[in-house]
Amino acid sequence: MIKKKETEGMTMFFSKKADEEMMKSFWTWFEQNEEWIIAISKTDGMAVVNAVDEKLSPAFACYRAEIEFQLGYHDGHGEFFFFDLNKRALRKDAEKLASFMPAKLQKNWAFIIEH
Repeated sequence: MIKKKETEGMTMFFSKKADEEMMKSFWTWFEQNEEWIIAISKTDGMAVVNAVDEKLSPAFACYRAEIEFQLGYHDGHGEFFFFDLNKRALRKDAEKLASFMPAKLQKNWAFIIEH
C-alpha cells in the first residue's frame, strides 16, 4: 500500500470548495495512466504517489494543505483510500471526487473515504 502523508502544521481553510474541473481532469489522467499506475506501483511506489499527488492536489488547493491518500492494487482489484482528516468539508469534496470516478475505473478500483 502506498501512502501520501499530510504536512504537519498546515491550516485548512473551508471557505472554498474543491475544483470540480480539476477532479474530472484527475480521473481522465488516472484512466489514461491506469496501466502505468498498476505496473509502477509494484516497483516504484513513490513515483506513483508523486504522480497522483501532482494531478490530484490542484483539485484540493483551496485547503492549503497536502491531501492524504493510499493506493493499492492486488489480484486485479485496486483500492484508493482518501483520508478526510475528520473535516466535514473535505469529506464532502472527497465524495464529490468519488462521484466523478469513471464507470470503467469503478470496475477495478474502490474509492474509499476514511477518517
